[in-house]
Amino acid sequence: MMNKVVIRILLTALLGATLGACSPASAGAPVDVGEVVAPASVAEAPVADALNELLPSDYPDALSARNQLALGTLRLEGTARAVTPAQASTLAYLWQGLRSLSASSTAASEETAAIQQEIMATLTAEQLEAIRELRLTAADLNAFYEAQGIPLPT
Repeated sequence: MMNKVVIRILLTALLGATLGACSPASAGAPVDVGEVVAPASVAEAPVADALNELLPSDYPDALSARNQLALGTLRLEGTARAVTPAQASTLAYLWQGLRSLSASSTAASEETAAIQQEIMATLTAEQLEAIRELRLTAADLNAFYEAQGIPLPT
């Protein structure tokens, strides 16, 4: 069973700092923990490429790779590929770090890339494949928020 602390941290990561930054133009849009965009440095390129290759967002209504990773990890709960207690402990620490870096205006892109790489390395190949197979969409994220009783900005 996934550690309740990890679930709370992943929920917070999914909500991210973007809730406070929502504008009328984004009303009804799913909250995003941050897009994986073209890397700012050559050092970051392999990590961003690996995450985007692993969790592509080239299908209709696709979540960003980072959001697929967060929501997909939560979706593994109750399955044969659920996160173990040891993984949960590590993931809690990593997602907190990623959230802090994402909210920082002084964080280097290499730091963010390194934490994303560590999150991917913490999950097994089978877990990552299961997340990929979910093909998570913005509608899935909105349904998750609704099921958790989290109001979306309007």
